[in-house]
Amino acid sequence: MTSQLDLFNQEVIIQASSLNRIQKDTVNEVIRLLKVARANVKAKLKDQPTDYNQWYKPQLIKSIEQMLDVWQEEASSTAANGQGKAYTAGQNLIDKPVEKLGIEFHALAPKLDTGQLKAMVAFTTSKMKDVAMDTVNRINSELALTIIGCQTPFETIEHVQQIMDGVSKSRAVRIVRTELGRAYGVAGQARLMQAVQHGIPMDKQWRRSGKIHSRRTHDLTDGQVRPADQPFIIGTGAVIPGHEGNGPRLMHPHDPKASVSEVVNCGCISLPFLAEWKNKGLLENPSKKAFTEQEIALNPLKADLNYMADHPTMEQYQNDFDKIKL
Repeated sequence: MTSQLDLFNQEVIIQASSLNRIQKDTVNEVIRLLKVARANVKAKLKDQPTDYNQWYKPQLIKSIEQMLDVWQEEASSTAANGQGKAYTAGQNLIDKPVEKLGIEFHALAPKLDTGQLKAMVAFTTSKMKDVAMDTVNRINSELALTIIGCQTPFETIEHVQQIMDGVSKSRAVRIVRTELGRAYGVAGQARLMQAVQHGIPMDKQWRRSGKIHSRRTHDLTDGQVRPADQPFIIGTGAVIPGHEGNGPRLMHPHDPKASVSEVVNCGCISLPFLAEWKNKGLLENPSKKAFTEQEIALNPLKADLNYMADHPTMEQYQNDFDKIKL
């Protein structure tokens, strides 16, 4: 017979997979909208006369601005919808597993206030506006090169497509993935705190993303278990009282207070961890997420981290690495 603890753990795994799905669907829609905008811009440029001087038309760049404005509004709406789903998923990451313990947590605590979610949506919208404005400026520069005869209209059209398929796309995707992860992390942390305040004994556990080119310090943090109200200490697997290390302190992946370098494109998540599972002594998970053969094959640096059970801190790893170099 499956125990409540097993059911709890199984539900955690189920709920943890929801963020990736929400991110993927949202990113795909934002990319689709960008492809529509790119096609419209390309058609507009192809309609221009071959005479270079005719490309200097205020209405041309104005028309392109309007096309990018439409994309920005639709993309921002899509991202906001995704953030709402991620925020709900973050709450479910706590609520659903707790239900498997026979506790109707949703009846004990009200749903989270959406004020912070609204602030995060507004921030994402401003970032998407930046992408649209930057794209317009880059396209305008290409038009200027055409006007002065430095490149042909055909080359300009090709460059514009490269801009929209390159930097514009990558920035939009990065924003969506990061900000949906932030909404998920914020909601999960807030809901976890509510659960603890209602007497449900839970800690939290850092889980690495499994990306090939992930942050080394985040891989090192994988499996770390901390009390709900205490930050994760990035760059170490085990937290030893009095020897916590100097790594950044994050309450959860995508912590709004963290530096940009710690959150952009981060795929890590924080999972609820029943306090009774915790080992005596070190606050570490006995089942760290092993590196797959594919991860090690595509990023050999990950193989170096396999021995970190004996060298739990980033400082120790760096010291050993420096000795090898000498």
